[in-house]
Amino acid sequence: MAPEKKEKENKLEKFKAEYSKLQKKHSLPTFENMNNFFDIEEISGKQTERILRLIRRRITEKTSSYLRFMEVFLNPSQAPLFYMMLAKNMPDEGRKAVNDVYFELGKIEVDHMKMELEDYHENTEAAKIKELYNSWNDVKGKIKILNNIFENNWKKTKTEARDKTYLG
Repeated sequence: MAPEKKEKENKLEKFKAEYSKLQKKHSLPTFENMNNFFDIEEISGKQTERILRLIRRRITEKTSSYLRFMEVFLNPSQAPLFYMMLAKNMPDEGRKAVNDVYFELGKIEVDHMKMELEDYHENTEAAKIKELYNSWNDVKGKIKILNNIFENNWKKTKTEARDKTYLG
């Protein structure tokens, strides 16, 4: 095994062990679930005494990207054509899901800003991580609804475009 790969695996194992201690202490979600949803293994090489803050920041990186994605549907005036095509003929269920997801993710963003302005407290960070994990599970269900709508709209759009497009 290459030395770099072994070192990376050692850092990951150390990170998992540190997380396991914190998981037991604060009743946090499993490492596997957190890593599956938020790719927390990517911070395994970081040297810090504030591991929970790094994990919370990693979570909000992902939720922020989804927030920006939802913004395109709420304010499509400058959206690329791809997003306009996805939004075309969106049913009321989809519009409601976009709105719900946007406001839930917006709350996470505001909470994140507040946490960034406060001093580090392990218990507060752990409580926020549990809250974010639960919120993400709720949001994820709504995003799945949207994904199904997007898939259906994309198929319709693709068929319509194929029938109407003239390139020459």
